[in-house]
Amino acid sequence: MPIKTLYDKKYRLIQTTCSGRISHSDLSNYQKTVWNDPDITDFHELIDFSDANLTEVCFSDLITLAQSASQVFSITSHSKLALITKTDQQRRLIDFYISARSLAETPTRPIKNFNSLTDALSWIS
Repeated sequence: MPIKTLYDKKYRLIQTTCSGRISHSDLSNYQKTVWNDPDITDFHELIDFSDANLTEVCFSDLITLAQSASQVFSITSHSKLALITKTDQQRRLIDFYISARSLAETPTRPIKNFNSLTDALSWIS
């Protein structure tokens, strides 16, 4: 499976690693299963795309994901979403998602793109 998720209830953190070829369907399924779980309300989230191939994800997919995210109520503005990218292509796509998400009518949690796990964890804590 290209997306693996660990839940740390002690630190209220969802840590996800994406590797290999990632599709819109993979991201959509992740969003539906993880983000709609009422047990993770207010958990911070870290998604690492460093080892992911996102060539199958296009900008229209990201708009759809951003719109879906605006309908998720189990995640509130009290939590943060840190995204880790390594390549220019990953950064462009993730930055576009962040922009698309910021345009939603519902409040969003802080979302930021990072180059390293250390920086992402530091921002979350």
